[in-house]
Amino acid sequence: MDDPRQALMESVRLSAEHGDPDALYVLGLWHADPLGPAHDPEQSRICLLRAARQGHVGALLKLRHGT
Repeated sequence: MDDPRQALMESVRLSAEHGDPDALYVLGLWHADPLGPAHDPEQSRICLLRAARQGHVGALLKLRHGT
């Protein structure tokens, strides 16, 4: 993988798949970005909910104030 952004995204996705709350939060934010390449509001909510269930404060706040 030559593109450092792709490598970062892949690393975050892999960590999220293993349940890391910080990675789930970041992935949720990426999916929430309407201008981002991974825009998917439903997937954003799923990731943020998984992070929030683990006590991630940022995810809790994002869900409370809307995605």
